Amino acid sequence: MSASLGLEPKEFRYRFTLRDEDGWVELDFPGGRCVFLDPLTNLCQVYAVRPTQCQTFPFWPELLRAGGWTAEARRMCEGVGEGRQVPAQEVAARLEAQRRADES
Repeated sequence: MSASLGLEPKEFRYRFTLRDEDGWVELDFPGGRCVFLDPLTNLCQVYAVRPTQCQTFPFWPELLRAGGWTAEARRMCEGVGEGRQVPAQEVAARLEAQRRADES
């Protein structure tokens, strides 16, 4: 992402990320909104190079329970339960991508 924005990785991390309470580095959401969401269109401005965190959202294990969405998932993502139904195989692939990213 840093290269696509013309920034050195260190500058990108300083400007756009934070380290959470568990030590994970993640995108910052000042005011509860991703810095890369266009305020007029609500579209991601870095979609082609978005991190795994975004590629796998909302299919995070903590947002899925017994084959359904948690209340938190519905609060965080207005698209939950809307649009096309994502096949179980695609969800599994996204979850595996998240697991691999978490291990790296």
